[in-house]
Amino acid sequence: MEDELGLPRGAFAKLDDEDDEVFYEPPRLVYHIDDGAIAALTGFYRSVLPRDGVLLDLMSSWVSHLPPDIAYKEVVGHGMNAAELAANPRLSRWFIQNLNRETTLPLDGGSLDGGGAPRGRAFAAAR
Repeated sequence: MEDELGLPRGAFAKLDDEDDEVFYEPPRLVYHIDDGAIAALTGFYRSVLPRDGVLLDLMSSWVSHLPPDIAYKEVVGHGMNAAELAANPRLSRWFIQNLNRETTLPLDGGSLDGGGAPRGRAFAAAR
């Protein structure tokens, strides 16, 4: 049976029942996408994110792929590993939150001007 997108049921289901915190406990200071994807993503961010904006890097890691020559007003990072987030020089501040468990972000409404979640599929489990 397929869902409304034509995908088989369970296409995005987790392969295990382990808590996400266990998987994300060890830091992984690696690139999750290749050089071509990084260049494309950085170019996309350059074209759509406001240069003077407050941004949310949702499901962040040790690198944000934001254009290095643009100094945004603030970049707020969200993720699941403190060591990875602390190693990200683009983040002005960050927080840890399991979005599969708690879906409301601890941010004031209207406080962000833009953002991205390039690794979002890796974090979000179909519920």
